[in-house]
Amino acid sequence: MNNLVKVSACVTCFVMSVTAAQSATMVSYLYGDIDGFGGRTVPGAVGESTGYSFNAASASDPAYTDQWLITNTPGASTSALSFGFGNLLPTDATSAYFEIMTSGMADGFGRWDVGVNGASIGSITSPLDAVFTTALNRFDVDLSYLGGSDSFLLTYMPDTTSGSDGYAIDYAKLVITSDPDYSPLPPVPVPATLPLLGGALLCGVWMSSRKSRRKVALSDKS
Repeated sequence: MNNLVKVSACVTCFVMSVTAAQSATMVSYLYGDIDGFGGRTVPGAVGESTGYSFNAASASDPAYTDQWLITNTPGASTSALSFGFGNLLPTDATSAYFEIMTSGMADGFGRWDVGVNGASIGSITSPLDAVFTTALNRFDVDLSYLGGSDSFLLTYMPDTTSGSDGYAIDYAKLVITSDPDYSPLPPVPVPATLPLLGGALLCGVWMSSRKSRRKVALSDKS
């Protein structure tokens, strides 16, 4: 019985910690819509082909999304796309990240630098053969870079004076959270796993105690 109480207490602690994590603040701001480049791929799918020379943008889609675009910037000059998020930074925020779903961006001619409010947060690069292949790019954002009305800038940096880049953008998103342990990776669903974990532990303890009682009974008979 003591073993059962200990296991039950352990499972209860686990539930309490999950509940506490779920109560943290998380806000997200979406530019565009997650519709697979206007229906050309499964929404959110990575490594799929969108094709090229298409325009699947609707009247409600913001600039640069759900259509095939070409940038040709010679020399050291840059071409920039600006994404504005009119966000109100939570006072208890602990971390943030920016993600953008692209197709064909930076496929061998050069990189795209990513910045927020003038500060660099990383670059987008792709293999030479990723001509119109979807990719999910994610970057950590220092909270000190955010101010309430934030502009994310994509700047094309070609390797040659004549390098052009065809690309498409499905959506961009800024996520801000107050959970210090938050991970943008999809979590394992707690409702599905927690009962199995608790059940397995309780079953193991019950089987162990049953075997012990059986050994005692056999010993008494002999």
